[in-house]
Amino acid sequence: MTPSSFALYITSLLWLDLTHAKISYFWHITDLHYDPFHNSQELHRGCKHIRGSNESPHSHRNGRHRDHTCDSSWPLIQSAAAFMAERHPDTLEFVLWTG
Repeated sequence: MTPSSFALYITSLLWLDLTHAKISYFWHITDLHYDPFHNSQELHRGCKHIRGSNESPHSHRNGRHRDHTCDSSWPLIQSAAAFMAERHPDTLEFVLWTG
C-alpha cells in the first residue's frame, strides 16, 4: 500500500465515522442583566436609564417582563430559557451565560 492510498483509506474511514456523529449545540447568552430586586407591582424604580426631562422615571408600573430600559426580570429570563429549550431540546449541551 502506497502512502497516498493509505492516507485516502484513513480519510475515508474518518469521513464515514463523522457522518454518524451527533450534532449538538451550546448557547452563549449575553446582556440579560438579571435584576433580583424586580417587582412587577411596584412603581418603576432602580432603572439606570434616565427618561426625557418631562417624564418621571417613576411614572408607571413595571410589567411582567419589565420595561425595555431596565435590567431583566426573572420571568423574562425564564421565558428566554424556555424558548432555548424548545429550540434544541435534545441537542443542547451547555449554556455559557456571560452577562
